[in-house]
Amino acid sequence: MLVAATSLLGACATGPKVEIPQLSVPDTITVSAPAFDDGQPLPASDTCFGEGAFPRIEWSTLPDRTSSVAVVVYDPDAEGGPYVHRLTTNLVPSAGQLPDAATPKGAVEYETSAGKPGWTPPCPPKDSGVHHYVFWVLALDRPTRIPPETAQTQNVLLNVTESAFAQGSITATVDSSA
Repeated sequence: MLVAATSLLGACATGPKVEIPQLSVPDTITVSAPAFDDGQPLPASDTCFGEGAFPRIEWSTLPDRTSSVAVVVYDPDAEGGPYVHRLTTNLVPSAGQLPDAATPKGAVEYETSAGKPGWTPPCPPKDSGVHHYVFWVLALDRPTRIPPETAQTQNVLLNVTESAFAQGSITATVDSSA
C-alpha cells in the first residue's frame, strides 16, 4: 500500500532527515480537534509562543479490523523539508483520541526531528510564512514492535505506513509573521 516516499524531512534541529511516505490507502478516518478546525490556526497556547501544549486529537470511523493506531504530526513547510513533531504508535483504537502530550498507557513515543521522543511544539522561525501542521492518524493491522531506544525515525515511519490500511488527517496553521 506504500506508493512512494516523496517528502524529505530536514534536520531542522538535531534530528535526522527522513522521508514521509505517501499512502494509497483509503482516507476514511475522521480526525478532529476541539481547539481548531481543519485549515485554521493552531491556538498560540499549543505552540512555543505559549505553553506548548499538545492539542487533543480525536478520531472516529476506524475500520473494524484496526489493531493499533499511530499519530504522526509534521510540518511540511519547515526550512530544509518537513519536520516531525510527534510520532506515537500502539494507541488503543477504542480510545478515540490522543488527549495531550502525555504518553497513553501502552503507547510508544519515538524520536522526532527534535532528536527526542514525544511532542515538540510548533515554533516556526519568525517571518518564515504560514506553516501547516498535519496531524495524521493511521489505522494499523498490527502493533509497532520496534524498541524505541534503538529505533530510527525513518524505520518507524516505514513500519507504520507499511502496516497502515486507512488514514485521515487534520491540518492546523501557524503564521510566523504574526
